[in-house]
Amino acid sequence: MRVTVITALLWACVTTADAQIESVASIAVNAEQIATSESFAYVAAGTTLTVFDITDPTAPVQIGTVDVPDRIYGMSVNANRAYLATGLEGVHIVEVSRAESSPVMIIGRYPTPGQAVDVALIGTHAAISNLMTGLEIVNLEVPENPVLVATVETPGYQRAVRAAGNLAFVIDQPSGIHSFDLSEPTAPVSVGLHEAGRVPARNVTIHGTRAYVVYQRTSLIEIVDITSPSTPNLLGHYKTTGQPEMVAADGTSIVIPKSGDGIEVVNLVDPTAPAVTTTYDTPGTARDIAIHGNYLLVADSQSLEVLRWR
Repeated sequence: MRVTVITALLWACVTTADAQIESVASIAVNAEQIATSESFAYVAAGTTLTVFDITDPTAPVQIGTVDVPDRIYGMSVNANRAYLATGLEGVHIVEVSRAESSPVMIIGRYPTPGQAVDVALIGTHAAISNLMTGLEIVNLEVPENPVLVATVETPGYQRAVRAAGNLAFVIDQPSGIHSFDLSEPTAPVSVGLHEAGRVPARNVTIHGTRAYVVYQRTSLIEIVDITSPSTPNLLGHYKTTGQPEMVAADGTSIVIPKSGDGIEVVNLVDPTAPAVTTTYDTPGTARDIAIHGNYLLVADSQSLEVLRWR
């Protein structure tokens, strides 16, 4: 089904000397989280996942939707599959087939013992953060029948997990970011810890040799060098507004969705002196952002906003 796309001029672009953001499409859809892979955009809100074809990002085409039994707390995507952390219902595996009868369908499920709040992909395995029962490593080679191969405990409550190579970075509240080597998925090895500040960290984004740690309650973002995961090194920090839940990273810039305050692009060439290059006020509440080449796809609560940013 093709959805109506509202282009460009309702929301004027915001410019600085360094950058410009321009609205190119706006689609009415409930949108709390977003992730992209190849030519697909996966938009989650509540218990619903909506998938778009973004071969042309300025004219997204809705492929289909699927509902799961519990709220989608986190997701990870790869090509035509999405892995959804659905709380007490575990992790659901969704495949996009483009078949007319069922273009988006659930093909597998892993029933976690606790509340699955996030999932990251490492090769043929998933690392699942459970709020109270630890990090579970699951073999996905047969997606219809995922198999648990290992479990790792952390001191507190796991809230998020990200992957980089064979490493999993886990947000544990209140202790901080724990890193684990999953080169051998059946025998995870604890590598390092970046301790949290006075308040618990909410999320982390990994890009290259940096981790961007989000403290939602204080609107603080830490820039951490993880070249050596066993000895993470704090490079700097940036104080924003709007209590962001996450950031997206590209090169030496981060893009921050600031809830009702729109989005902000921050240059971190010098991590000790972050510099705002652009701000942009989206029509709704900016919850999540995916960087897709020259475009930013924003989960803006009641719409998917597509912005050209370079």
